[in-house]
Amino acid sequence: QKPTNRLNRRVAYPTAAVPPPQASQANQGTSHLPDAGAKSLPGSGMPLPPPPKLGAGILPPPPSTLSSSAPQVPAVQTEMSSLSKDEICSKLKTLMTKYCGDKATDLLKRLQLMEKSLDSGLPTENRIIQILSEFIQLIERKELSGAEARLTSLGADYPGECAQWIICLRHLAADIKTKEQNDETDSMPAAPASFPFFVPAPQQ
Repeated sequence: QKPTNRLNRRVAYPTAAVPPPQASQANQGTSHLPDAGAKSLPGSGMPLPPPPKLGAGILPPPPSTLSSSAPQVPAVQTEMSSLSKDEICSKLKTLMTKYCGDKATDLLKRLQLMEKSLDSGLPTENRIIQILSEFIQLIERKELSGAEARLTSLGADYPGECAQWIICLRHLAADIKTKEQNDETDSMPAAPASFPFFVPAPQQ
């Protein structure tokens, strides 16, 4: 009986030859791109190119100097100066004589009570003088709403000290406001006079 060739015969692998590459090594050598939709592993992506170098004639952008070169806007001074007692009384007398008409005599009597109150040496005297100073200066600026607000604050904070004379200041503010409103009405242009349209009677 003739011997037959067997395909499953083992053949010794030469030890000097290089072993075949593994499947994982082959995949790594052929492609560095991950599958679509898969997260890339750390270190497996392509390295980023280095930043371009500036040429000899290209200068870097200047640093921002907005904070240092911006013009400084001066703060608006809202505080008003404090008048002396004599200045307050003198200005109020002038204003009452100018705006209060026939009742100025009675208001000036109330003003005398204010003068005595300011000379009594009360601990709240300085604050009352400051409010009166602001009241007068706001009236001189035609800021009547601010002047009325000062009187409201004065009557609410110091009702006992100013109860006898604050009414003369309220009358002064009201009379000045009425005078200003009348002046605005007089300065408005008058509406043109309208004449009735007459239809001539038909001739008989």
